[in-house]
Amino acid sequence: MSGGAEVRLDHVTKSFEDGRVRALEDVSFTIAAGEYVALTGPSGCGKSTLLNLIGALDFADSGTVSVDDISLAALRRPWEYRAKTVGFVFQLHNLLATLTAIENVQIPMIGQQSPPHIRQQRALELLTEVGLAERALAVPATLSGGERHRVAIARALANEPRLLLADEPTGALDAETADEVLDVLEAVRVRHGTTILLVTNDEEVAECADRILRLRNGVIRAVEPRRASAASPATPGSSPR
Repeated sequence: MSGGAEVRLDHVTKSFEDGRVRALEDVSFTIAAGEYVALTGPSGCGKSTLLNLIGALDFADSGTVSVDDISLAALRRPWEYRAKTVGFVFQLHNLLATLTAIENVQIPMIGQQSPPHIRQQRALELLTEVGLAERALAVPATLSGGERHRVAIARALANEPRLLLADEPTGALDAETADEVLDVLEAVRVRHGTTILLVTNDEEVAECADRILRLRNGVIRAVEPRRASAASPATPGSSPR
């Protein structure tokens, strides 16, 4: 991988139901390349909407969402951006039940014109990275909850994304299994420099990040550094680095 991507939102607004429901209101912030940021807030405050905008699964009504200074609204082929730049990890692992772990990991590589043996080699390398090489031929029903989520992380890394978007990846897990998943995410960031934006309602999970963004009613209310090396807290409404 070639390091992380920089993410910038400038005065982003997003509404639904013909403007009657305002999901995001004048949101501005920057995530530095290689930074690990947690996004927290109550249910329905706009966290998943924000993640969808950064993943080019949806687009802002106004303002700019850019990755490495490229506006996502200007993308002519957003599916290529999603395939090559972004990896998605969700609360539900979404593995295909009839495929083995190594086959599930290969799914994002289909259509990338890689020969089957190259895809298989890459998938095995990723399963090794998340500690599951010996489970490569197992189907999801025979894997533990933590193992299934680690396979999902390996799948998200298949095309060497520079940005990893994780939407409540530990929300359905017990504490020990959640710790396993968080350890894998941190190892990915350290090893590859991948930028990570993780949505969570769990304060302990948020504390694993470099910085915490707190979203309420579609507005960034606070920015809090977690680690001592992080910058001083920015004031609400500013564009923190």
